[in-house]
Amino acid sequence: PPKKKKRLTARTKAVLALVIVFAAIAIVAAFLNSAGMLKHEEITASDQVEQVNNEAVDTQDSQQEIQQSDTVKALQENYQTLGNYRGQVNTVVSNFNNYHLASDKAKRQQYADECNKLISSVTDSKAKLVEEMNELGMNENDDQFSNYTKINKLYELLLTRLNVIKECWDVSVASADPKKDAKAILAPLSKDIKGGKSSSMADFDALYPQVKFS
Repeated sequence: PPKKKKRLTARTKAVLALVIVFAAIAIVAAFLNSAGMLKHEEITASDQVEQVNNEAVDTQDSQQEIQQSDTVKALQENYQTLGNYRGQVNTVVSNFNNYHLASDKAKRQQYADECNKLISSVTDSKAKLVEEMNELGMNENDDQFSNYTKINKLYELLLTRLNVIKECWDVSVASADPKKDAKAILAPLSKDIKGGKSSSMADFDALYPQVKFS
């Protein structure tokens, strides 16, 4: 007769049931742990992105502060230079008043050359200022735009005064008898003299104190 198959004992069934339960618990635990790690990695990546963004903002702010500092420094240097130029213009005008009728042509030429040299210096400084402000991105929205406009205008006023004196010197130097040609030598002054005074220098002296650096 065929042999009967052995059935599992109650004890064996209990052991198998425990194994299955433990295996299920292990699988669930592994899944939960994996999900937790994934979430942690997502949070870490998000934090890194935020950190990079913050660093980019800080870098941009720092660059803007440096740029603004460079702008103020350049304008202050030009402002001080303008004050020095103002004194040199006075010297040029004084020399013209004293020597434009001098019989010594070499002396007249000397002071005429000094006037021309100062014109070149002022013109170069003005051009350098414009170039530097362009490089620094100066625009109408900049806090220092008002000061920049005023300083630029101050340069123009100095050049107006000096160019008038230059025209007078050109006539004086070309004259063989400056005393005889005195009227012609002084004629260009009418472009700048108002009420017996230089209008360009009056405007300069009024505008110069208006430049303020906070």
